[in-house]
Amino acid sequence: MSEATWRIPGLVSLLAAMMGAGVAAPPLVREPEMIGPGVISTADDEYAGSLTPDDATIYFNKSVPAHNQYTVVVSHLIDGKWSTPVIAPWSGRYSDTDPEVSPDGKTIYFASDRPVGDVIKHDYDIWKVEQQSDGKWSAPIHLPAPINSDANEYMASVTSDGTFYVSSFRDGLTTGTVDIYRVPLEGGAYKTATNVSHEFNAGGPSYADLDAIVSNDDRVMIFSSFGRPDTFGSADLYVSYRKDGKWQPAHHLKAPFNTPERDYSPRFSPDGAYIYFSSERRDTTERARTSLTYAELEQHIRGILNGGGNIYRISRAMLDSAADSVPVFVPK
Repeated sequence: MSEATWRIPGLVSLLAAMMGAGVAAPPLVREPEMIGPGVISTADDEYAGSLTPDDATIYFNKSVPAHNQYTVVVSHLIDGKWSTPVIAPWSGRYSDTDPEVSPDGKTIYFASDRPVGDVIKHDYDIWKVEQQSDGKWSAPIHLPAPINSDANEYMASVTSDGTFYVSSFRDGLTTGTVDIYRVPLEGGAYKTATNVSHEFNAGGPSYADLDAIVSNDDRVMIFSSFGRPDTFGSADLYVSYRKDGKWQPAHHLKAPFNTPERDYSPRFSPDGAYIYFSSERRDTTERARTSLTYAELEQHIRGILNGGGNIYRISRAMLDSAADSVPVFVPK
């Protein structure tokens, strides 16, 4: 498969058009840039950063160690600095994860184990909150099938035309894997869910495909996956492009996107120029040849690069140069 068959230089055209129209192109970020060190990204575990259309508000997750409680928090950009996060008004009681702000900024989708009516849930479903006329968020609304199922749903991504993508374990009882499903809006309703992991795996085995984000135009997907043979060691980020209505074989992203640690939970910036993602990458500074003091040990444990999740961004223009030119599997 040639590069031309799977790469879509849409961003290059976009940047050229912006320059031709006299609009300043966004700064090129070649290496992952940590978001809000000490405020957004801290010694705690943070991930899943999603921005509002004006780039001035970010919703993201903080988790209790051992990943047994997820809470959505929010921070605002004020005079160029991120404010101290507070818990989102609809989160804090149940385990809520993977917030995703809709393209118009009026809806936030997230996964939660909260009860559905009087039914106690033992799995995660997709929910949403909607912005009201007074600017406040509605009570959480449970989404119907086929977006949700009787199994775990982990993260939702919604394109400009209303197409849903959701990571789900619904086929996992037979395959033991998590797959990504596409749920288009048909005649004003959601009727069918198609397993697109089968498309971009191109006949190869299934894996744990999580955290899928799809561009507003339904042409580019970035997702994290566990267990693939080309992994650097943990969950890694992959890219697939949609052509002629089908997702093409997935390509593994090299450094600086992926590391031997967990790299996951991607998002596109509202203008599509950047990719936000989460990483548990550590401080790779060479260790001292002598034993640590207790104070140094405490400093390392409480440092931002202690192995917990942090949120980064990098220019989407770096995507093609970081993608392996040959996918793990090619169409049969």
